[in-house]
Amino acid sequence: MYVLSYQPIIRQSMFGVLCALSLLTARAVQADDVDAVFNTNPVFVPDNGNNPGPLVTLIQTVINTPGPRELVIHYFAECAVSGAAAGSTRFIDYTILVNGVPVPPTNVIDSALCQATVDDESVGTVVVKPVSEGNHTILVQGQMRGPAPGQGVVDEQSLVIEEEGP
Repeated sequence: MYVLSYQPIIRQSMFGVLCALSLLTARAVQADDVDAVFNTNPVFVPDNGNNPGPLVTLIQTVINTPGPRELVIHYFAECAVSGAAAGSTRFIDYTILVNGVPVPPTNVIDSALCQATVDDESVGTVVVKPVSEGNHTILVQGQMRGPAPGQGVVDEQSLVIEEEGP
């Protein structure tokens, strides 16, 4: 009596199917490049007695893209404004720039990173900017704004850039 077992044949066939699928999907799935920079040191944002105060670079990096990409930029920080009454209109205005060009929605004057409060605030935003092939400078600038006097500080910053592309 002969017993025919299909189990080894099925296992070999399934292995072959899985290998073929992995070869077919390898081109369809591409990992995105991720760049990150962190700054845990405090960056002071003075008002120098002016409204608005001077522009201060809070954090920056340079990345290189191998072709056209959409940059998904994640910016997070801890922020505080002191010297002004809690709830006053004194705030740190911030702008994310790519190659010197402000990225919406941070390109307006009232993009408040934080305002005068009793406690520090943890804040963040995500923006998207299409770019061409080459080197790109990404930086975040801050500036004190509002009529009440006060100084600001930004620390515990992270700037994470994802490259979304073909």
